[in-house]
Amino acid sequence: MKKLFLMAIMLLMFGAANAQIADVKTDNGAARIYHDGDHNPSYSLVIDRDCQLSGFNSKYVIITCPGVVRIYQDKEWNASYSISLDAGNYVKNVTPTAILIKSPGSTRYYDFKGNIDRSVAD
Repeated sequence: MKKLFLMAIMLLMFGAANAQIADVKTDNGAARIYHDGDHNPSYSLVIDRDCQLSGFNSKYVIITCPGVVRIYQDKEWNASYSISLDAGNYVKNVTPTAILIKSPGSTRYYDFKGNIDRSVAD
């Protein structure tokens, strides 16, 4: 019986450790992160007054502030990486593999470490 109980606890811990971001909702200056199967947020990120949630995928939350895109890895309260953002540029989309930033005449694809992957002319 003890072995069965121990196995059940280990499976629950392993499942919780590998849970992916399922949804992010903004409310009162915070991004509330929900994982698979959660009815309550797992944790929250503070969003400064002049910043906004730009998107997310199963592993990252992207918040844009004036002049910078902040990249938060799941379960991290501080930005892991960032991308400088020129005036007039904005986050167009967040995909499972890239952050798309629209600039005049092109769309740039960045990885989640803030490195430019490629640029596509419009």
